[in-house]
Amino acid sequence: IARIKLERPFAFGHGGSSSMFGRYTEAELLGAAFLHDPNKFISWENGADIQVTYKVPDDTWADLVKDRVLTGRDLDPEGLAVLSNDCAVLGDELMTSILNVNPTTGEVLSPFVRTPDIDSEGKFIPDKFLSTVSDKVHCKVATLEEDADECLEVPSEVVSANGYREHHKSGGYEGFAALPDGSIAAFLEKPLAGEPGIRVYNVDPGSCELGEPPVFRSF
Repeated sequence: IARIKLERPFAFGHGGSSSMFGRYTEAELLGAAFLHDPNKFISWENGADIQVTYKVPDDTWADLVKDRVLTGRDLDPEGLAVLSNDCAVLGDELMTSILNVNPTTGEVLSPFVRTPDIDSEGKFIPDKFLSTVSDKVHCKVATLEEDADECLEVPSEVVSANGYREHHKSGGYEGFAALPDGSIAAFLEKPLAGEPGIRVYNVDPGSCELGEPPVFRSF
């Protein structure tokens, strides 16, 4: 997670190619932190753990293993709503799911919460969640332990057979917005098959206390 200061935000015609806007100033990096899970909140329903517990390239990863740093095989974070220096809701694309993190330190503050599917009236379907072909829940743990590259995707029928509603692996959470009432608007990037537009979920971030996950309020 990078903290960046911009004196003037990025505008249409990046770099001033449009006469409507002036050039933006250079960004200033205020700090950066690895997303990491020291409290072991992140695990999958099939018993899978995060990737650094299984296999890393070499000994230079020792500190990353100790801190339980998350990699792109664990989560694909694309949505982020920062509520304070200590609290943010992060959206993952691979499952899809949400979780609370500390945006300053990169520490994971809660387990992930899977995205509920909805019925024809927009009501949450109990125990029915979205998933993608790249969700680690569909992999055999032994395969992940040996070589995670051997289970980067599973066939679509596996997702359905495991009881999930399949969503495009690159269509999960994208834009997040903090709303005036303290909740989050969480936008999926792509519509699900047969739906006319993208879904927007309303999320209650909760207190962001350690171990307390965010909660889906409504669709």
